[in-house]
Amino acid sequence: MLAVGAPLLALWLLCSEFFDPIWMTLPDTVFAVILTFGIPLSPRSRFSMLFVLSLGMGFGFIMNPRMTALVMPVLMNLALSLTFLLTLKPPEVPLITRLAQRVRNQRPLPLELQAYTQRLTECWGVLLILLALNGLYWALSGEVTLAMLFANTLNFFIMASFFVCELFYRRIRFRHLTPSSPIEVLRVMRRDGLNVTKHD
Repeated sequence: MLAVGAPLLALWLLCSEFFDPIWMTLPDTVFAVILTFGIPLSPRSRFSMLFVLSLGMGFGFIMNPRMTALVMPVLMNLALSLTFLLTLKPPEVPLITRLAQRVRNQRPLPLELQAYTQRLTECWGVLLILLALNGLYWALSGEVTLAMLFANTLNFFIMASFFVCELFYRRIRFRHLTPSSPIEVLRVMRRDGLNVTKHD
């Protein structure tokens, strides 16, 4: 419900003209910081990244607050893409592979599913980078309304469409295997949160 309601609420606020759309970057800023804790990094590397990010944000808000605010959704997507892509580096387990194992109660995945979930992890990482680049384009163009429309509404529907299309493709390609329920996948994600990104 929240996954559908939040983008629609953001769209309504954007169209209502109750306030400056730039304020809609505030939740993106919060999520960007939270998502950094899901990136598979050592505590020291994570601290260094947060320190540099904090300095950059502070300097940016002093020099050009509106542009810095518009970059926050870009950072959110980049943080999420790193959460996927850095799990491809050994000894990490690809994020989608890890999620699939949790859905199957830690039972080993068939080899064909291991390869598929690794490629799917790559695809999610690339998709999020593309969304970040799109957001950066609109931010540099100064198109606040379009930047916020993508960041808070359209990006969610793009990701939902990718999720649904992949689900149907997987059902067809691996029809000889017992499929995982998308409800079960969402339940595991809700239950484990950022712990999904941690290697068991």
